[in-house]
This record gives sequence, structure tokens and C-alpha cells, in this order.
Amino acid sequence: MRGLARRDTGGWLLDLEREGQALLQRADFVLDASGAAAVVARRLGVMRNEIDCLNVSYAYLHCDDAMAFPARSWLEAVENGWWYAAGVPGGRIVAAYATDRKNPAKPQGPVAWMAALQSTRHLWPVMLRARPASMPGAVRVAAAPSAILSNVAGRDWLAVGDAACSYDPLTAHGILKALQDGEAAGRAVANDLGGNPQAMHDYQNGIFTRFSDYLRLRNRLYSEEARWRHMDFWARPLTQAARGAGGGPGAAVD
Repeated sequence: MRGLARRDTGGWLLDLEREGQALLQRADFVLDASGAAAVVARRLGVMRNEIDCLNVSYAYLHCDDAMAFPARSWLEAVENGWWYAAGVPGGRIVAAYATDRKNPAKPQGPVAWMAALQSTRHLWPVMLRARPASMPGAVRVAAAPSAILSNVAGRDWLAVGDAACSYDPLTAHGILKALQDGEAAGRAVANDLGGNPQAMHDYQNGIFTRFSDYLRLRNRLYSEEARWRHMDFWARPLTQAARGAGGGPGAAVD
């Protein structure tokens, strides 16, 4: 999408591009499902508020005996973050290291990343059962901050999924959140187009309320790790209500 503008008669005129060709499209309602990029919301001037600066570096390791790796998800807290690992199809294990984006000690490149993985106390010994490759093919990095828009809905538009707000992967809310958000968005759009003037307010209040609940869960999970409270990653402020991050329940929609 290259741009959008409100029509005098209501709805939107979208400036799109498909296969290199410009395309103008009319729409009664715009639903932003563009992930953390929040393309529509940002073009409308809505601020995306990040609660933290979590980054995840991850890689796939081919294994000679992948079936020897226990069929479950593994988590291990370390001094500057936490590790995750799980078996995936193709005789591989995916391993991920979550830490702050600004952490000066975060591993840079495959060699340092692999050394950090091998230094884990519990995870690496379990992975060794599967006889993983000595080096990953590539280490990728993805931003994974907790974040929420100042407004997630307005007149003839709403944001859904990670476009509206994103959760820390440690909470394992990905699938559940996607289902809840999708159902709530569908109901809100139907109610709005059906003439309910409260539909967008109700949708936004629901998103902000669930985000407040999520922050409390996130706070509790991180506070359970007591060994490294002196480290920046574990000592960072973990309690910030959705009202401080976004508009909060009852905030105006536009």
C-alpha cells in the first residue's frame, strides 16, 4: 500500500501497487493485519509504543539423530536473557536466544551464537542427544518487543493481531492471541458496518484490557527468575499498564 485517503462520501480510497502496477481501490472499511509494521495505522499517524527492546536471534541445526531430542519445547534462563529450543520437521532443531537489543554482550554472528548455546547448562546437553551440526547454516535476528498502538481502532478502520499489539514470545500466547484477535475483529467490523456506534470503542477496550492482563502475566513470569536480578535484562522495569503504553480502556478512537 502506497497511501490511503478518506472519501467525502465515506470509506477509503487506497493507493495500492500490484506486480508493479498502480491500483486505486475503494473500501468501506480498512482492516490493518500487516503485523508489527502496522502499515495502515502508521500512515494514519498512530503511534506504536514499545514496552521493551527484546530481540531474538535464532537458527536451525540439522541433526544426525533428531528423534533423540525430546518432543517438547525447552526454555532455559541465562544471565542476559533466555533460550528456547524445539524439534521441527526435516530432522532439525530450532534454537532461539532472546535478549535486549541493546545488550552489549549479545552474540554477534554464528560462531559467537553457537558458543553461547553450547554454554547453556541444561539445554545444550539435551540437544547433544540428537547429535546436532557443529555450526548453524545461518543465524537470523527478529525484533520481538512488547508493543501496542496508541489507538487500535477508529472511524472505518481497525488494527488486528500484531498490528494492534504484540506479546513477548515467552508467554506462548501466539496462537491463542491470533484466534482471539481475529474473532474480536470480525465481530467488531460486522457490528460497525451494521450501524453499532460503539463497535470500535468496544473492540479497542477489549484489546487494551487483554494487553493489561498480558503485562501482568509477563511481569510474573520474569519476576520468577531471581538469580540475575542485578543484570539489566532481568532488572528492567516490567510493570507498565496498557494505559501508559496505549490509550487504555476508554481512550478516544478516530
